[in-house]
Amino acid sequence: MFLMKCTSLIVFLFFALTACEEPATKPAVKVKALSTKDSILVELLIPEAHHAYLDAGKEGNLIPVSFRWEGGSPALSLAPMGEFDEKVHANVLRRQGQWKFEKGTATAVTVRSQICDEKIGLCYPPSETRAALQRLD
Repeated sequence: MFLMKCTSLIVFLFFALTACEEPATKPAVKVKALSTKDSILVELLIPEAHHAYLDAGKEGNLIPVSFRWEGGSPALSLAPMGEFDEKVHANVLRRQGQWKFEKGTATAVTVRSQICDEKIGLCYPPSETRAALQRLD
């Protein structure tokens, strides 16, 4: 009887602990940065069933998408609206979003973002993705 209880406890602990592990492949945001004749466009592609934050949320503790530029800091002229998520009390971006910046001297951008898996309720540590500007003009 004691052996059965110990075995059951070990099996339960195994499944409880492994259910909380991060996936083997951490999902990543993809970034495209394009320089046109009049502006700079930065597009983020968010993995399916994930979201990124567009603001710090009601409590101010979330990490929104931010940009660090090389070669100059262009002014933001248009940002995606996203959608308000009641669970996290913040505006979130799902699937994709595009930011438009005034034309400047920037040559590359590093995008900092934190994404969360909506299926398992896990938010990953913030990550940074660098993209050189591709010229379209």
